[in-house]
Amino acid sequence: MKQSTTPSWYWELGLHDAKILSATPLELPPDWKSPIPRYNCLEFAIDAKGAMFDQRVRKITLYNYKILTPDFELYKLSGAW
Repeated sequence: MKQSTTPSWYWELGLHDAKILSATPLELPPDWKSPIPRYNCLEFAIDAKGAMFDQRVRKITLYNYKILTPDFELYKLSGAW
């Protein structure tokens, strides 16, 4: 039996050659009853028709994100591969 070297949560197939249609930052009203409240999210609309592996993905959402690169402009991700 082959044992994987990646953690169980890791997405091994990925979205190679998928296209980012848009990257949209959103502010969320936090649910203070949640153990980990969500303050913001970054939604990526994806065109995965040309992806090598998983072609079913349409959207990726990152909660409580923080951009660490100074002066990074999210709109420049639109149309990227």
